[in-house]
Amino acid sequence: IRALFNFEWSKYNSLNIGTSLRNQNIREQYDSLGIVKNEWMPGIFIENTYQFKTKLAFITGIRADQLNGANFITPRANIKYNFSEFSTLRASIGTGFRTSNILAENPALLPSNRKIIIIGPLAPEQSLNYGLNYVHEFKIDYRQASIGFDLYRTDFSNKIIPDYESNLQAVIFQNLKGKAYANNLQVDLSWKVLKPLTFRFSYKYLDVKNTINGIEQAQLYTAKNRTLTTLFYESLNKKWNINFVWQWYGQKRLPKVDSYHASHESIAFNDYSIPYSVFNIQLTRRWKHWEVYTGVDNILDFRQTTHILSADDPYGKHFDSSYVWGPLEGRKIYTGFRYIR
Repeated sequence: IRALFNFEWSKYNSLNIGTSLRNQNIREQYDSLGIVKNEWMPGIFIENTYQFKTKLAFITGIRADQLNGANFITPRANIKYNFSEFSTLRASIGTGFRTSNILAENPALLPSNRKIIIIGPLAPEQSLNYGLNYVHEFKIDYRQASIGFDLYRTDFSNKIIPDYESNLQAVIFQNLKGKAYANNLQVDLSWKVLKPLTFRFSYKYLDVKNTINGIEQAQLYTAKNRTLTTLFYESLNKKWNINFVWQWYGQKRLPKVDSYHASHESIAFNDYSIPYSVFNIQLTRRWKHWEVYTGVDNILDFRQTTHILSADDPYGKHFDSSYVWGPLEGRKIYTGFRYIR
């Protein structure tokens, strides 16, 4: 439930004042573990927008919420400045909080015989996020292009992190003890190479660290470096298009495994995954109300072949099929159609 009142109190300023009431009734059940949450969260908020012509927009706001008897104050500010018609800078800073649902957010736990251990009541996750975004449009050989930069950091004062390594036959959930942060750098480039052909490239750098048992470690299964490259061709009459996608993933830190697997299985369990690429392509033909498409996913048929621990003993305490860092399905060829009203 949400109520909002808006009014302009000057030539360049408008104000939003409101209140909200949110209810979540969530039940999670796994084996003998049952988690029930019935949360009522009343809150109030105020937000001011300052708009100066087309050059500057500045939004500041603050809200106060009450959750399970605890009060949360979350301020936020956003600014947008247009240097010109072609260059825009955005900056933001603010805090936030959320409650976690450990089973729904960690589905890899379900096909595993690891025990789930919850230490203490789990408090809401809380964070401070701040960063910059810059976009500049230009031309290369008379063709439209753009480049964008995102630089953001999130500092967590509390974070619920699944701990796979303190107990190699269990997953432990508890409140954060120490530091946790995420640095995110992204570069996007778009170029209309020819009138029917568009090239896009994105590079993302993720530096995500969590403190577990007093040790700061890179987050599991998270590639520090990754890229996305696409080529999109559309015929001048708009009836045909081809979309080619190349995704590249760098190394990911992998959890330690029990010494049982090293002695009983002919599988190499490394500290880091290998870098890999996935290529996809799709061809589409359009009519007035119909589209027919065909494509191939994972063209080179790359797949992770070893991910189930103790596959020969699915009811044993060492069974775990969550050791997944890459695609499990190989090459897939498909075709289909869409009806458009």
